[in-house]
Amino acid sequence: MFATQGSQYAKLYIDLLRKLQRVDTVQAVLVAVNEMLSDPTTIPLFHQLASSEHPDDPYGPLIKCLTMEEEFAVLGSLRILALLISYVSCMPFGPVRLTG
Repeated sequence: MFATQGSQYAKLYIDLLRKLQRVDTVQAVLVAVNEMLSDPTTIPLFHQLASSEHPDDPYGPLIKCLTMEEEFAVLGSLRILALLISYVSCMPFGPVRLTG
């Protein structure tokens, strides 16, 4: 599913996190993002989301979740941010994992 429609799912998840307020719904989206990111080949799909309309994507909506009072949402957001930050997209070589 992510191989063919991964970019649409990445955009959908980040758009939902940007708009949602209810903690339980945010938690469900964070679980879905985490599941998607369990396949490292999907990480670049999130890095490609930045646009003139939303230049802070994918990080802004995840950082917004850090202000929630629910520990699960905060820890889930931190985990996803760590995964995204630990990978850098280097063209034309593709994703490179940073170490050390």
